[in-house]
Amino acid sequence: MTLVLLLLAHTTAAQTVKQQKLASFQTAVRQSIGRDERKLERGGKVYIRNLFGSIIITGWERDTVEATTDDGMSPGIVFGQAPNAILTVSPAETTRDGHRVNLNVSLSHSAEIEVESVDGHVQIGGTTSRVVVRTRGGNVQATHIGSLIVTSQRGSVRVSGTTGAITIETGGSISVEDVGGNLVAKSTSNGDASVTNARGLVDLSVVNGGVRVRSADGDVRVASINSGVDIACVKGRVEVSNVNGSIGLSNIGGDVDATTSNSPIEFKGAINAGRRYRLKSHAASVSMALSPDTPGFTATLSSYHGGMETVFPLTVESPFSNRRLIGRYKDGGDGRTLVQLDSFNGTIKLIKDAAVVTTNCRR
Repeated sequence: MTLVLLLLAHTTAAQTVKQQKLASFQTAVRQSIGRDERKLERGGKVYIRNLFGSIIITGWERDTVEATTDDGMSPGIVFGQAPNAILTVSPAETTRDGHRVNLNVSLSHSAEIEVESVDGHVQIGGTTSRVVVRTRGGNVQATHIGSLIVTSQRGSVRVSGTTGAITIETGGSISVEDVGGNLVAKSTSNGDASVTNARGLVDLSVVNGGVRVRSADGDVRVASINSGVDIACVKGRVEVSNVNGSIGLSNIGGDVDATTSNSPIEFKGAINAGRRYRLKSHAASVSMALSPDTPGFTATLSSYHGGMETVFPLTVESPFSNRRLIGRYKDGGDGRTLVQLDSFNGTIKLIKDAAVVTTNCRR
């Protein structure tokens, strides 16, 4: 009996070793073709790091994370310690010889994600939680995600279809479309900024690039230095400051405060009762073209070394002095609707234009 038990134990141990070797062999085969997959707990956080190439991330319904590379090397998925459930995906260190490795990751669409890249591009789509991206020179493209934070030294950033807030700081260009939360974006070097269909606050800061905003439900704030700003179809308040670029505004629903040092400012569209419109340029013209059925307002026009022109019959409230005129149109907007146009060296124009009512702001 003892001999039989020993033989059975030996057989069981041999089978266990055989199974372990088979599992090890299967893992080796799987990793040799550049594929690795692990189960991800609900609410898990995924940290994805690729210093040697691009990263493509796709959300799916499964509760696993799968990583593949295009060169047959193992991505090397490693779990962190609970309770954070952090998971790391990174190509093997042997790729430091300059060989690029492109990494493809599929994971639960609800997973929170952090991404790190050097010069490789990052592409993300189909996730619902927060995504954080840090890259030095690679471009970032995100489509149909939750919230997003991007930091890049010089890469461009393109975002479309987010339900949450977006924060971007990059030395490249910025393009955002269909954003559900607030947007705060800064281009620190050379790049344009374009925003279309924003449902929250839009806050942009640009050094050497143009700014274009279309269709915003909330307030818009823009700070620019060396290029033009063009803003249209905004339901909220607009604040713009520019140094060496023009400012163009049309169809603004809230208050307007626009200033520039060396370039003209032009406003087109209807004004709304109870709103304030302040346009000021130090060295260039300031123009406001309003629809013929404009409600009453109180205007303050100032030009110290330039001319003033208006087609609105204003009832002058104060003597014309120091190149400054204050007058009421119709009822003066009960003193609540205010138009202030100011230029030190440029011309002031307050005119009517029937064409301004034709601008289409429908999405």
